[in-house]
Amino acid sequence: MDLKTERMQPLVMRTLHKLAEQLRDASATHAPLVPSRHKIDAREAEFSNDGSVIFPEHSDAQNPDWAVFHLHEMDRSGAERTFKLSGTLTAQMPAPEFMANAYTLILMRTIDDDGLRTYSELLRSGRLRRREVLRILAKSNEAQALQRQSLIVPQPSVWLPSGDPQAPPPLLIIGA
Repeated sequence: MDLKTERMQPLVMRTLHKLAEQLRDASATHAPLVPSRHKIDAREAEFSNDGSVIFPEHSDAQNPDWAVFHLHEMDRSGAERTFKLSGTLTAQMPAPEFMANAYTLILMRTIDDDGLRTYSELLRSGRLRRREVLRILAKSNEAQALQRQSLIVPQPSVWLPSGDPQAPPPLLIIGA
């Protein structure tokens, strides 16, 4: 070991000890961050061939927001699946913005001009509801080819825990 390294070693060790102390203090004063997990009953949901799930709207919710989750993990038996929140689509979004975000969340790509024009017009005219558009996208051949299971839930709804409807839980569990 050269002279410079010998002189630096005590300083490095002191710095490491201080950092370790700060981490210990921080973990003692703060609870560990454990994502909120919420188990939901999917009996009323509609399933697609790839395992994607979309829940119905309630009659009292005219135009709900939508929370979009994607498969995060599956237990060994496949009976229980955990979905992680990917994003939300709000009722206040104009039709073109809603469609662009829906394509990004469900199909993982930018919307093309034809899709933007067609779906935006169908939404504006009332010939399609937002849930129907989400269902079409989630059940499309393109979505199936991605092999990425989606879980789409209206908010507020009986399936999400009460609380801030704009803040759905980060993890939802279906099954077992």
